[in-house]
Amino acid sequence: GLAEQHSRCFRRPFDLVATNTRTGELRVVAALGQDVLVAAWSPDGRWLAYSKGPGRFSMDKSLGFNATTYLISPTGGESTRLMPDFESVALPVWSPDGRRLLVTAGRTRSDEPEWWVVALDGREPLRVSGMTLVTPGDAKFPVRPWTWIEGNRIVYSTALGGDSWDLWEVALAPDTWVASTEPRRLT
Repeated sequence: GLAEQHSRCFRRPFDLVATNTRTGELRVVAALGQDVLVAAWSPDGRWLAYSKGPGRFSMDKSLGFNATTYLISPTGGESTRLMPDFESVALPVWSPDGRRLLVTAGRTRSDEPEWWVVALDGREPLRVSGMTLVTPGDAKFPVRPWTWIEGNRIVYSTALGGDSWDLWEVALAPDTWVASTEPRRLT
């Protein structure tokens, strides 16, 4: 029944599963583990970027910023860690062309997180500059990017107090990744 199908598709630990559309047969491509926080498919479907950390509170600033992000092909194989020189890399968001990822990262777990653009062609990651990502001191979570849309615009959320999250948008200059507009509140 439906409950049985649901449990087969959404099981723990998290697995990357391929489905044969003719037979409905499921095949585990890669076991990703218990601690997957977020996953995002590249626009062309060639890559899955996923962040792992110790539970949902790994983004809680009071506990330290603590996550790692990986790339894996949907056909399987080994995962590749993004930015291995950084202690924490999380919240991957794909560029519309699938050639870059925006991640929230810190060189150490105690660093305030910053946005970085990671090119998949092997170039060094570049820090996004020209805007402040740190939420006020009483905010529990850092700024969280949600989507990267045409025109190098990033839609992100931030909690400016309490449990309320607001959506914002900012444009980034291509190749320099400097904020080219003031953040604009959407909600």
